[in-house]
Amino acid sequence: MFEELIDGISDRNGLCDTKAKAQYLSELQPYARQVWESYQQQKVTADYSEAKTQEAYLLRYFPSYTLFVLVELDALRTDGFTLPEVELLDACFLGCGPGPEVIGLMQHLRNSEADTTMLTAKMVDVASETWSRSREIVQNFLAEPFWDPGLLEIQPITASLSDTKAIEEIHLEGCHFAVIQNCLNEVPREDRQTVEKNVMNAFSKLLPGAIALVIDRDHYHATKIMLKQIAQLARCD
Repeated sequence: MFEELIDGISDRNGLCDTKAKAQYLSELQPYARQVWESYQQQKVTADYSEAKTQEAYLLRYFPSYTLFVLVELDALRTDGFTLPEVELLDACFLGCGPGPEVIGLMQHLRNSEADTTMLTAKMVDVASETWSRSREIVQNFLAEPFWDPGLLEIQPITASLSDTKAIEEIHLEGCHFAVIQNCLNEVPREDRQTVEKNVMNAFSKLLPGAIALVIDRDHYHATKIMLKQIAQLARCD
C-alpha cells in the first residue's frame, strides 16, 4: 500500500526519477512530525489544507487506518454478524477525510468473497473539498486495484458532524453500512452532545440488518466519554 501511495504522490507532483522521489519524501518529514504532534492532544490542530500535510498523513496514517474497519468487520463476521449479501452495497463514512475506511471495507468484502460487486461510498467530511486531492490519489492508486472503477461510485459530501440540518439531509435510508472513525477527538467541547445525537440519528436511518461502527483513538478522555454516551444512546434506541 505504501508503494501505491508513493506512486500516487509522485504522479501528482510530476516526480519521475528515484532521486526526485527520495528528495520529495524527505521534505514531507517535518509535515509528518507536525501531524503527529497535533495528534498527541485532545484538540487536533493539523492544517490539512497544506498538500504536503495531506501527503504526510497518507504515508504515515492511511495504511494503518484502513485496518480498523477490516479488523472489526472480520471479527463481527466470526461472531455471526455480517453485512447484507447484496449486489450493490451502499455505505456512508462520516468524518472520513481521504477515506481509509473505504479501503478497509473493500478488503473485507474481497476477503470474505461477498456477493457485492458494486459499491457506493458516501464520503462525508467538513473539509471534503480540501481532501479531494488525496481522495483522487486513493481512488486512482489504491481503490482501483481492489475494485473495478466502473462499479465504484464515490459521493463526496461536505458537512460538519455538528451541523444537524446537514447531517439530516444526507440520504441514508438505503445504506447497509456506516462508520465514524478517528474524528471524535477533533469535536469541540461545545459540540459534543450535538455530534453524539447526530451520529445516532444518522445510524437510525440505516436499513434493517445494516452494520454501524464507531471507532476512535485511545488515550483521549473526552473521546472516551463521547463513546460511552453514543453507546448509551444506542441502548436507549
